[in-house]
Amino acid sequence: MDTKRLYVDFHVLQTVPPSCVNRDDTGSPKTAVYGGATRARVSSQAWKHAIRKMFAEEMADMVETGKRTLKATDLVAGELAALAPELDDARLKKDAKKALENAGIKLKDDNNAALLFLSTAQARALAGSMVRPGVTTHEIDTAVRKFIESHGAKPSFLGYSGYPGSACISINEVVIHGIPGKRVLKEGDIVSVDVGATWGGFVGDCAATYACGKISPEAQKLISVTRQSFFEGIKFARQGCRISDIGHAVQTYVEKHGFGVVRAFVGHGVGEQMHEEPEVPNFGAPGRGPRMVKGMTIAVEPMVTEGTYDVRVLKDRWTTVTADGKLAAHYENTILITDGEPEILTVTEGL
Repeated sequence: MDTKRLYVDFHVLQTVPPSCVNRDDTGSPKTAVYGGATRARVSSQAWKHAIRKMFAEEMADMVETGKRTLKATDLVAGELAALAPELDDARLKKDAKKALENAGIKLKDDNNAALLFLSTAQARALAGSMVRPGVTTHEIDTAVRKFIESHGAKPSFLGYSGYPGSACISINEVVIHGIPGKRVLKEGDIVSVDVGATWGGFVGDCAATYACGKISPEAQKLISVTRQSFFEGIKFARQGCRISDIGHAVQTYVEKHGFGVVRAFVGHGVGEQMHEEPEVPNFGAPGRGPRMVKGMTIAVEPMVTEGTYDVRVLKDRWTTVTADGKLAAHYENTILITDGEPEILTVTEGL
């Protein structure tokens, strides 16, 4: 599934008045030889602003333009306000800062330390990814559905074999397939969000586990190991390697850190259908299963437990919990096998 946006670079040629030329430290105009002619070097800032303004005003219905801003916190806080109007300004700014920091964006005081280009869709995605005490799993599911549908896609999970939600939201001992509902998130919870979207006839599938407020060091280690095990596994997601090479790497890394790898559920092929061949286990000996070839798309999704790897499915036939009641974490992306490094298809810019 190709989830990439289309980016277009515009190279603009236009005349500029002499007042816009770049000057050296003596005040003399700078020049450059280009196309066999000596030309004046101009300050791009003299006309880039006008071009950005033109796109925003005249092409708003055709393209989504970014915002050039030193105030990313305010931008994200505005999107949060639309999702949670009951929050006051101080809480909105606090949650916006947390979202940006979780995305790896360094802040200086209340704002970013460097200029960022953020579209409203990216800001909305950051805001929608917030997991905080007091939010219900139904509210998260609703935000996921609205976000997917606002981009012209369909939630792949909704109605799949009768599943009632657009996302699987699994808390603490719930490994996968937690059904959204009235449950309220609490400080210290860990929350796995698994999302699928169908666009253009193809499916993308991804998941991650998030901390709700302050969590224990053990829970944070579980989340970190689970995420890193995915990256250890996809080192072997290369043309010519066998499917089991991925799972062997995942299991080796996870068990080295004292955790268990779920056996009852595995990764899978993904394309026109959400679940396709081949199965992609997160465990087992290397050198088994089909060889990977360029063009394959698979979902690699380590499901890792704090204790035993055994699980059980509850009476709703969806919710899957650890057999010993201990914590579990989940991390997943859809990847494309290439003739070199695998390409992760389900990545949001900056996240």
